[in-house]
Amino acid sequence: MATSTTGNAELAAEAAARAGFTGNDLKVAVAIAGAESGWNPTATNHNSNGTIDYGVWQINSIHADILKMGAWNDVNTNAQMAMKVYKDAGNKFTPWVTYNNGTYKKFLTNLNTAGLPAYTDPASTTIANEAKTEGAVVGDSITGAINAVTSQFAKIGSNLIVVAIALALFIVGIMLIKEKSITKVAKNVAGFSPVGKVGKITKTVGNVASTVKGTT
Repeated sequence: MATSTTGNAELAAEAAARAGFTGNDLKVAVAIAGAESGWNPTATNHNSNGTIDYGVWQINSIHADILKMGAWNDVNTNAQMAMKVYKDAGNKFTPWVTYNNGTYKKFLTNLNTAGLPAYTDPASTTIANEAKTEGAVVGDSITGAINAVTSQFAKIGSNLIVVAIALALFIVGIMLIKEKSITKVAKNVAGFSPVGKVGKITKTVGNVASTVKGTT
């Protein structure tokens, strides 16, 4: 890793964007460049294993074919080389030591100087989305439970109304039956005449007496 810090983060960010890095990967790429070379296009570093790192993204000499793409000390060309290394690794930054050991993270906070928005940690975003989703599920469950209880109370209320109406009709029916019976009894009482009954008995007795007298 080179130690020079004379580079320009904004130029590195523009070059990385032109090379095809986007979103969080763009921010990580610029941060790696800061950790690797201090964004210095002419930075070099001789490693203990005999290899050499070149340019802003410190492209290692083991990538000889990639280094043949052009002038490694040109920030735009070096960004294209970095993109090739990134793609060859399966769209991962694992070929860079500063990514693997986490050194690049110190440079994520300086991305505003490169004209880039703040870095968004994918893990934090995932947790936030999961919490939001769980909150929505809980909210839906509570709403569903409230609706179910409300529906049951509505059904109970309707049933009570039906029972009340049936009870009222029953009471009215009983009252009508009683009223009819009382009216019938009253009519019978009104039609009963003791005088009339005695008159009929007297007349019958007289007829019998006349018949008996005539026979003697």
